[in-house]
Amino acid sequence: MTESHILDNFLANNPEVNFIQLRWMSLSAILHTKFVTTSGARDIVSGERQYCTNQSGMVMPIATAPQCDIVRVMRCPIEPDWKSLRLCTFTPGHASVMCSIASEGEEDRYLQCPRQLLEETVEMIEEHSQTSFLIGFEIEFTLLDAAFEPAQSIDQVVSYCMHSGLRCNTLKIMEEICYALEKANIEVYHFHTEDPHQLEIALKEKAPMEAIDDMVFACEAIRSIAAQHDLKATITPKPLSDASVTNGIHMHVSSHDVENADSFLAGITDKLRTMTVFGIANYDGFERVKDGKAGQRVGWGTEHRDLPIRRIKGSHWEIRCADVTANFYLFLATLLRAGMDGVNNSKLLVQKDVTKLSKDITEAAWRHEYGVTERLPRSLQEAIDAAKSDADIAKWIGRYMFDLYLSIKEVEVESFKGLIPEKRRHRFVRFF
Repeated sequence: MTESHILDNFLANNPEVNFIQLRWMSLSAILHTKFVTTSGARDIVSGERQYCTNQSGMVMPIATAPQCDIVRVMRCPIEPDWKSLRLCTFTPGHASVMCSIASEGEEDRYLQCPRQLLEETVEMIEEHSQTSFLIGFEIEFTLLDAAFEPAQSIDQVVSYCMHSGLRCNTLKIMEEICYALEKANIEVYHFHTEDPHQLEIALKEKAPMEAIDDMVFACEAIRSIAAQHDLKATITPKPLSDASVTNGIHMHVSSHDVENADSFLAGITDKLRTMTVFGIANYDGFERVKDGKAGQRVGWGTEHRDLPIRRIKGSHWEIRCADVTANFYLFLATLLRAGMDGVNNSKLLVQKDVTKLSKDITEAAWRHEYGVTERLPRSLQEAIDAAKSDADIAKWIGRYMFDLYLSIKEVEVESFKGLIPEKRRHRFVRFF
């Protein structure tokens, strides 16, 4: 079906739509939006009109926004993927579509677009190996008041999977989020309470691009519906002054290729330390580098939540070392390329299935019994330094995007290290 047919059929079936939100995600994982009328959308499809963003729409650091040092002058057309068009079910009269950002006049038209990188990655894998993947997400978030403190209720969220916290307005908010997602053809796997003041929604798995588009839509639904109740829903890794509460977005990756599962996992563990900068992409996200959260050591275990990779079964894994500040198009593209590099080179999985709790394992046992010799970076600067030495990842995502991304993160380290934690927290809450 042509782009014109997709748009015409959608508008015919949804005559209440007056505006279409052109959405794209920057390298800093900030969701950007340009609102156009339906006639403007038709002009895009017909080729009569082209909307653009300036380069700051892709490279703006969280630390300095709205100020941004432009790397080079270029025209950046916004290119909608009309297959992702859907009703914005929490904003009447609106629809949304995810977009790629082009770099006009460059030899590589998409040299700074992670979404296009993921599309090319999936196509390459399917073409050369006939392997396909399903991706699912668990989204953790916290409800705050206007002062960015925990929302007050007579019934507070206190712990994992308790009914406490879901007897008052919070349950209504969760119901509205689920209704909005289901109407947008996003299936909710479940929702529940997590840590104190923390909630979680899990989405059913889909193909990689569709799954991330769903997750981006879900995050915006969570924020918007909470705002309609005069609350701030934040998915930021450190939502409260209390550092014991941290939000992550856990990514489930599964494949039908069970035969090569160990080599795929070996490719990921081989690069996990250098990929951390793409998954934990912010200054305070490293509060999660601990047991029970993102994990501390480069290893894996069946149903083990003290490690960055939890194996569910066979070739189904949960990647725990990620949060909302990750551009998941970029992170997943890198992770899939690392995994397939393991398959293509028949890498041996040196780390063994960890069967004990981390607290019960000695340093010697980590090394000799489980083959676990590396730790995840403990800071954003350490993650940047680890990534800089990895020529494979630079090749996989392109040297320009690789250097550009790391330069953005270096700006954030320099800017954020001088801020007190509470000022950093407030800034991330505003963005995420």
